[in-house]
Amino acid sequence: MSLIVGLECSSSFLSVALQEDDKFLFSSVLFLEQAQARMSASLINACIKSIDRDISQVSAIAIGKGPGSYTGLRIGVSLAKGLCSGLGVPLISISAMDNMAYQIQQKYLSFDVIVTVLDARRDEVYFAAFLSSGENVVATQALKLQDIQFLKQLRGESVLLGGSGAKKCLEFFLNPPKWQVDSEIQPDAATTCAIAYEKWKNKNFEDPASFVPDYIKPVFITSGN
Repeated sequence: MSLIVGLECSSSFLSVALQEDDKFLFSSVLFLEQAQARMSASLINACIKSIDRDISQVSAIAIGKGPGSYTGLRIGVSLAKGLCSGLGVPLISISAMDNMAYQIQQKYLSFDVIVTVLDARRDEVYFAAFLSSGENVVATQALKLQDIQFLKQLRGESVLLGGSGAKKCLEFFLNPPKWQVDSEIQPDAATTCAIAYEKWKNKNFEDPASFVPDYIKPVFITSGN
């Protein structure tokens, strides 16, 4: 029996979910500015209490590892590590791109290629591509729109662009292909839990001491001096 807590902080909202084995139990999403810093720990406790469980019953913590918001990822990973240390449970990490691709597979019947895209501001996006089978054919990377040559090779295929950067990618074409776009797809904790259960069964865990978020791009820290 496993009780997995999923935490997703890589985007503009905070989401927490609970799953017992392969059964989804509960999820909650807060659409608040900087909710991760103020509400993560209390939301996890509230979720666990809502299903009449105790935090001591948690079997693993599943964290969305990014890419995405630097601040959100730092806060989420720090909290996940702290929970793993305090509870003595393993840490499981799930890519934001795998998260979105999984949602698209569940939501839509058939596409030749699934492209997951998160807005990375200005003319950049976080980008990955998958076959309809789920096979990752373009690894997650940060790219400028003009450098995404892979998209130009797909004009004759059925493509689903999902994520906050999807429309930005499609607008890059002077004569856009007739692809389907779902810009509402975002990494969420319920999906983090669903994927994490498979990793739980295979004991595919992270080392909490050395684990870091998948920032993709370098983190730049500026000084007020």
